[in-house]
Amino acid sequence: MSFPSESQLKLTKFGLITLFTLILVQCNRTDHTPCELEFHYSISDIDSGFGLTDVQVRQAVENAINLWSDAIDTIHAEKSPDANIAIRFVFDERQAGTNRAMQLEENLDIRRQRIDRMRADLLNAERRLQSRAEEHERLIMRINTHVESLNNFIEERNRAGGLNPAEVDRVESERAALNELQSQERQMRSGLQQKIEVNQRMLDELNREINFSNELADRFNEEVGPSRYFAGGNFERIGNEGTITIYHFANERELSLVLAHEVGHALGLSHVENSFSVMYRMIGAQLTRPELRLTDEDIAEIRDVARCAE
Repeated sequence: MSFPSESQLKLTKFGLITLFTLILVQCNRTDHTPCELEFHYSISDIDSGFGLTDVQVRQAVENAINLWSDAIDTIHAEKSPDANIAIRFVFDERQAGTNRAMQLEENLDIRRQRIDRMRADLLNAERRLQSRAEEHERLIMRINTHVESLNNFIEERNRAGGLNPAEVDRVESERAALNELQSQERQMRSGLQQKIEVNQRMLDELNREINFSNELADRFNEEVGPSRYFAGGNFERIGNEGTITIYHFANERELSLVLAHEVGHALGLSHVENSFSVMYRMIGAQLTRPELRLTDEDIAEIRDVARCAE
């Protein structure tokens, strides 16, 4: 079974590798009775690189077998050390590549979350800066209005012969108030400049984070780009014996699918053309369903192998 990778940032999941021994299917039937499929298997190797326990492997194999036995009631499955079909989990470069891709995906998720937080922080900072800038603009307008009013008053009094002592005191008082406003404006302008510089540093850091995330995405695409395919498992029959080898998977659901696919081959099934089918030649669409299940094409194929009568 082969695996197409997903597109950038929709990261491909890969799978672990499993190895079991299964007894080859034997069919004893008459012309009028369904065929009973004998499916005896043994678990021969579980590479420690997968981090799977014996219990987890046994359960995964049983689930794969049950998927087929639920479709027809003539499969007799039994785990036996003397079985002639072996199931193995073999950790190799394919799973190592899967692990690297999964690590890249995890790093990308972390980076995306960080970028989202940084964007939110920058947006809030820009809003505060905008509010402060509008306040600064209002202060400048107030100062300009005050200056214009004071100048007009002085010009008017000069045309009338000059300022009297009371008017001189008034002008001095307004000039003092104006100086205070101008001092506030300078402080506010300096604070705005500092905020602009802080926001620029935030933006620069955000851009660096985005660039680094893009580099991670490029590395991911190089590792598991859309043009690459991965064989998650394999069934090989030699004479009266057979071996199911699981090479990689990304999670339990994918492991279940790979095992069910290879068990299907061990039962004698061929590939079918429905991309949602367990026996489709590639993995992908099957995992978009809420749960793993056989399609009509899968069921027709197993019934044809068993020659089950309706």
